[in-house]
Amino acid sequence: MDKEKAPFIRKAFEFYATGEYTLKAVNQFLADSGISSYRKRPLSVSCVQRFLKNHFYYGVFRFNNEFYQGTHEPIISKKLFDSVQQVMNNRGKKKRKRKHKFAFSGLMRCGNCGCLITAETQKGHNHYRCTKKKQKCDEKYLREENLVEQ
Repeated sequence: MDKEKAPFIRKAFEFYATGEYTLKAVNQFLADSGISSYRKRPLSVSCVQRFLKNHFYYGVFRFNNEFYQGTHEPIISKKLFDSVQQVMNNRGKKKRKRKHKFAFSGLMRCGNCGCLITAETQKGHNHYRCTKKKQKCDEKYLREENLVEQ
């Protein structure tokens, strides 16, 4: 590890751990600090994300999916590394909340083409229909009330 770059790497971890900096902002800080790839090109955001996930910086390395204590001097503490991981995990894509819960959603496939059946509400009634993802399908909508009767 380049000892001249170590303070900037540490600062990048500290910035991200606050939760106030995005990967893009950390990337910009590193670029402004003169940190670049070995080909002297600016780092990509995904590269910054990878190095923020790299255990090497707190003194550990991975070999054959097992972690070992390295002989190199750590740049950051394990606590700072864990803080960064927590911020990164909390920033994951939010799962979309469904507006409606349909009784038969995800349980059926179209008898005609084999595609999944999706549900939607129209005029106050729940209807199920083919998604028509693979091919054109002529199956009609089916009301939930009619489906329950079957």
